[in-house]
Amino acid sequence: MTDHVFGSQSTDLKLQIIERYLREFTKALRPQFKELWYIDAFAGTGIRTVKHDAVPADLWREEVTERIEQRRGSATIALDVEPKFDRLFFIEKKKKFYDALIALQIEHPARRIDVLRGDANEKILDLINRRSWAGIRAVIFLDPYGMNLDWSTLEAIRNTRVIDVWYLVSLEGLFRQAARDRAKLTDYKSTKNCRIVGCTAWEDERYPPSGGFDLVYMMSGNNAPSEGHRRMAGIGQMEAFFHRRLTSIFPKVAPPLRLKNKGGVETFSLFFAASNPEPRAYGLALKIATYILKAGRASQT
Repeated sequence: MTDHVFGSQSTDLKLQIIERYLREFTKALRPQFKELWYIDAFAGTGIRTVKHDAVPADLWREEVTERIEQRRGSATIALDVEPKFDRLFFIEKKKKFYDALIALQIEHPARRIDVLRGDANEKILDLINRRSWAGIRAVIFLDPYGMNLDWSTLEAIRNTRVIDVWYLVSLEGLFRQAARDRAKLTDYKSTKNCRIVGCTAWEDERYPPSGGFDLVYMMSGNNAPSEGHRRMAGIGQMEAFFHRRLTSIFPKVAPPLRLKNKGGVETFSLFFAASNPEPRAYGLALKIATYILKAGRASQT
């Protein structure tokens, strides 16, 4: 078995939310559509390896030895969902992870599973452009490694009008891509930002005009400049910024769930977006997703 070690307690919550939505999705839409599809764009191995560190004995407890635990990843969770998906697509670029997904495919000979190796953006576009979506509804889970998802890929997904989107966004990654001072923004970072969030007015969104301030700059003991354009700091601002960007292309986007990294810092947001602009189409999906995300927030308090 190929180990895929990642995540934290927030990873468990994220996967619980995805599983719950997938169950409700297939249950609600099974009578209405010919086929239901699941697409996992950064599928990993299908298994999540969790390492529990050893804990030495003390006055209050006995020694705990190191323990390795195998938990289900998103691909395996999707396979377990009842009612079942008619077809599943697992996309993975890394060779050893791809091989693990092939092994998972072999373990389920009765299921229609496509394992695709390569860049997720290219494979998603190929999947979208080469198939008719008549009679099909789908869910895609986007949990990219770093900032490896193109804005144009999101636009293509939205244009299908049949794919519900769950997208784990690295707010920390978005924050890092913006130089503090707009005047110091390099061509490389500008191009990278266009790729991630789209070119339309993204600089004006991130760099407010004169009168804005940089909270991080202020907290460092400096006075914020009164002129020029400086990056508005804070994970909350980045989350709100990306929420606005998603709502600029998707008909409906649910309020996201903020998630923490291993260090307990809130650096990710889990978004849900519906592609179909018809209220009858997105109404139930949005209601379910919003309820599940709200429950997720309540569980963190």
